[in-house]
Amino acid sequence: PRPHLTWLVEEEYLPLVASHPGVDQALGVATRRWRRHPWSPTVARGVAGVVRSLRAAGCHVALDPQGLAKSAVWGWLAGIPRRLGLATGVRREWGAGIFYTQRAPSPAPHRHAIDVGLSLLPCLGIAPPWGAVPDGSFLLPAAGPRPASAAGAVLLLPGSGRATKNL
Repeated sequence: PRPHLTWLVEEEYLPLVASHPGVDQALGVATRRWRRHPWSPTVARGVAGVVRSLRAAGCHVALDPQGLAKSAVWGWLAGIPRRLGLATGVRREWGAGIFYTQRAPSPAPHRHAIDVGLSLLPCLGIAPPWGAVPDGSFLLPAAGPRPASAAGAVLLLPGSGRATKNL
């Protein structure tokens, strides 16, 4: 049986993640906004609300394919018993490893971001499909009808969450 998938995502990306057919529940966090006033009561209420939602979801395993402390800490805060993260040489921040109960083997020689995320699968007893290509076809219905003149057209949008990543 397919496991129930709860995905914690920065609030501005919530509509994208929530629309994916493989995601059962998407929860938004506002870490970017919360960093401006980290000790405010509003932030404390927001964090507590996310932790309550995670606990209510009944998660048994938390996966951190980013290797960032800001993503790894949520599983720990929610008391999720298994918290899987990336190997030391692969994750982006050393401190993220503090919150893991298990570290994935390095995906070497596979270094593409998708393969790095897939390197968590052996911790779950699943062989990674190295070189997998993401399928965004679930987004097509929201795009509306395609003009006949666009048959065979491809659009590349090399964007990111913030301008400094577009270099």
